[in-house]
Amino acid sequence: KCNAGMYMFDRGSGNGKECRVCENGTVSAYGASVCQVCGIGKYSDSQKVFCNLCEAGLWSNDTHQMSSATCRQCESGTYSTARGAGGPDECVPCAPGKYSDEPGAVSSEVCLLCDINEYQEISGSVSCKQCPAGFTSSAQGSPNCLACEAGEFLKTETNGSKSCVVCDDGFMPSLDQLRCLPCAPGTAGVGGVCVPCLHYRSKWMETLVPNEDRTSCDCTGNPGICAATWCGSTPDGCGGTIECGGC
Repeated sequence: KCNAGMYMFDRGSGNGKECRVCENGTVSAYGASVCQVCGIGKYSDSQKVFCNLCEAGLWSNDTHQMSSATCRQCESGTYSTARGAGGPDECVPCAPGKYSDEPGAVSSEVCLLCDINEYQEISGSVSCKQCPAGFTSSAQGSPNCLACEAGEFLKTETNGSKSCVVCDDGFMPSLDQLRCLPCAPGTAGVGGVCVPCLHYRSKWMETLVPNEDRTSCDCTGNPGICAATWCGSTPDGCGGTIECGGC
């Protein structure tokens, strides 16, 4: 019988048999008549006795391999916890909101969370993207960025983190929502939303104008309304009355 790593070869025509060494990438046990091919995800040892598995984080989609050097690394952004992977599709991609720049990873722990104000919507990524102006991600590991709500601006803290903050009363966000601006002339508001103050004429000629800090619209009545009134009280145009007297 032949030793392990060899097989029995029939020379034919009555010339008998002899033991021959297994071909590269094949193995055999003691007494074997044929050698077995090392399949995908495997390679033969130097003695051609065992098919070894590619280690975790590595893969091979070829047969007849004879060295661990033929096992290839999972790409950055992916990992593999199992031995004997038969192709790159068996490497697990990091989930959206995470990334990894380390090839040949053997654990999901290599997948790091994107920071606040970053995002990544694609699995198997090697880096994260910055949120565009006026958008932010409020937590680590976000797959997308969200726009600040109406009345909010994107505030940058001293440590570089960003968050959506409501503008002070009397102010509203700029168009890019990166800062707050005073309410425009003729407008006033709270909670970062400025609205026009009403300007209109009626019997009482009342008018609404912004107060000094533009946080509310104040009413200005018609102080000369009493001139057209005989006596007593008359509406002031702001929901109240004026006592004219003269009765």
